[in-house]
Amino acid sequence: MLGALCAAGAMFFLASFLYFIWLGQVEKKQIERRLRRSDCATLTTSWSGKLADFLDGMIWAKRLAPQLKQAQLSLRPAEYGAILILLGLGICFLFSIGFQLPVGLGVFLAGVMVPFVSRIYLRSRKKAMIQKVNNQLAEVCRLLSSAVQAGLSIPQGLEFAAMEIDPPLRNELIGVVYQLRCGRDLESACRHLLRVLHSKDMELFVHAILMQWKTGGEATQVFGAMASMMEERKRIQQSIAATVAQARYSAYLLPVISLVILLFLSQMIEHFRDFVTSLFGISVLSIFCLMQGLGIYLIRRISNIKV
Repeated sequence: MLGALCAAGAMFFLASFLYFIWLGQVEKKQIERRLRRSDCATLTTSWSGKLADFLDGMIWAKRLAPQLKQAQLSLRPAEYGAILILLGLGICFLFSIGFQLPVGLGVFLAGVMVPFVSRIYLRSRKKAMIQKVNNQLAEVCRLLSSAVQAGLSIPQGLEFAAMEIDPPLRNELIGVVYQLRCGRDLESACRHLLRVLHSKDMELFVHAILMQWKTGGEATQVFGAMASMMEERKRIQQSIAATVAQARYSAYLLPVISLVILLFLSQMIEHFRDFVTSLFGISVLSIFCLMQGLGIYLIRRISNIKV
């Protein structure tokens, strides 16, 4: 029981430490932004900033940077990597102290879990951002319909929509407008937008813009009909999400409840460490993890109803 309390205290300390690091980084960025606005201010880079710049120039950081941008995380790759390292240390400490596992096994489990958790977190953030963008597409279609009806072209209508719409879609439309101003054609700019924010709704939106730009036609009616269709899809998706919410959250809580039960068993049963370090115990834990993963996968597949 004492080990469980120590593990819980360590996790609370780790969470508090990460929270204050995040607050410090936010305050630092605000101060640097204010200093850059002043002509007479000069910025000096500390050793931590130089180290972060060096890490950001590495291959893994360059691969991670687009994922952080798509997930709308205002973190540098070096900062995100430091958070993952601290998370791995916390998981290793939890398994070593709370579950009384060997340190080597705790390090191995942390090394397996941290990349998996990071990938799921970034994908969920990106999916949430794309969902927000999809919810804004109906409004953009109505703005484009009004702009075309007022006599504007489609590129001018996109610029008008970028001024009126809220983030996150506003930032992406502003990028499209800047590309058009720099001489890039509308098709390549829209294709780039589709690669960044790929979804069925965005694909339909881009294809409608390109078709109207190439062939012409009643753009006002087309964009108005698309707006009505997207709003109807949004209502159906919200109804389905409310129906399957219990099953979806059951998939999230399933591993948490299992780990809590395993923690209590490790404190109640004597020689629990000897069991999990034996060949039979490792086989049982492997089957346990496999069944947990299979259960999460099946629940998510059942609750993932596409419209």
